[in-house]
Amino acid sequence: MLPSMDATSKATSSPFVPVKVLDRKMLWKGGIIGMTVPSTAEEGEYPSEAGPQKFVRFAQNVKGGVVNFFVHDAEPTRFCGTRIVAEVEIWEKVLADGRKFLYVDLDPTSHAMPVMHRIAVMSVKKKDVLVQKGFVTCETSAPLVGVIVIAPIESKIIIKVKAPVRKPVQAHSTKTAKPRTTVVEA
Repeated sequence: MLPSMDATSKATSSPFVPVKVLDRKMLWKGGIIGMTVPSTAEEGEYPSEAGPQKFVRFAQNVKGGVVNFFVHDAEPTRFCGTRIVAEVEIWEKVLADGRKFLYVDLDPTSHAMPVMHRIAVMSVKKKDVLVQKGFVTCETSAPLVGVIVIAPIESKIIIKVKAPVRKPVQAHSTKTAKPRTTVVEA
């Protein structure tokens, strides 16, 4: 779903002034996932030719910010606090100040549809994910550090772990040292 550039939220006001959205582009579409919508998701809407389009929004953290998730429906608040089966679209929006952000649109489907993919939002770089057959990865733009991973349901999402570099430890003798005796002649 492509919202207009004028989406609004019913959440309390924020000290941040919104920056105009210049462009949106779909990066990926096609997975069916199962996900729980937090009961604290906030309601919003955007204008369209067919009338106001409603959604609920929630976020998942990445280093330096969040990736927003939008659940679209005529009555989206009915999904708050419940597990949904939904079609997934990953979008990138470009702001007037040059920043780019990823977000995820979820379109609820029938619970009878089989869940085919899993989604994960992680605070790592794309190169840190062991990408396997059938994976889709979308990396957040700076200043955020994160990646959205879509994986087949039967796959495990594995992060490449680097062993921590340890400073060399000064070896200590296990022998008991004899005290030094200093002789002072008068």
